[in-house]
Amino acid sequence: MSEVPRPERWSGLAILPAVLSLGYSFGSPVSSGSLWTAVIPQWVAYVCLAVWCAANDGCRERLFIGTRNLKRGFWIGMAVGLITGLLNLWIIVGLTPWLGYGFDFLRDTPHAKMPFAVMAPWGIVLIAIFVELNFRGFLLGRLSVLLGDKPYGPAAAVVLSALVFSFDPFMVTVFRGYHWLAFTDGLIWGGLLIATRNLISTITAHAVEVILVYTVLKVFYA
Repeated sequence: MSEVPRPERWSGLAILPAVLSLGYSFGSPVSSGSLWTAVIPQWVAYVCLAVWCAANDGCRERLFIGTRNLKRGFWIGMAVGLITGLLNLWIIVGLTPWLGYGFDFLRDTPHAKMPFAVMAPWGIVLIAIFVELNFRGFLLGRLSVLLGDKPYGPAAAVVLSALVFSFDPFMVTVFRGYHWLAFTDGLIWGGLLIATRNLISTITAHAVEVILVYTVLKVFYA
């Protein structure tokens, strides 16, 4: 007879880095525009994740790190990543120049300055794993638990997690106005996680999209 998992404890820990992120991006006194301070909320998130894991059993399942339907999740993520990657490329190299805005500053981001062979694909895949573990597995998962008894719970959790992802200080500092693309990505990836219940789908979608955009910008617009 299988054991009934205990109710989740300390779900509210995910709120702390979310509040730090929004506070920083909307003019917190600690906000300085420095990349060193911009990564503080994410480091706090990983500490909160570690504490939360210590307080709960079945952390892998609660974070949607499952072994079921891996192939299905991978191929769905691949398709979603290709579609969102092409859409974001059109916005960056087509729509925003037409509107009178440039994207030359992207050449000066930490990602662009890294050697291509380091970033694509290995660096991007590693970043996707950690970012999805934080924003989808931990934040979205905990918001889903906190709002789970509400009829609008899943949708609200997806929207809130997407907003926090979009206004992550590092995202705002490095990518400037393009951080709004992270909001639509967050909505899509959040919905994907709710539908598949497997983090491999969002990791794949995230990695494929960024590899596509990064490669095109690096090869043709560097």
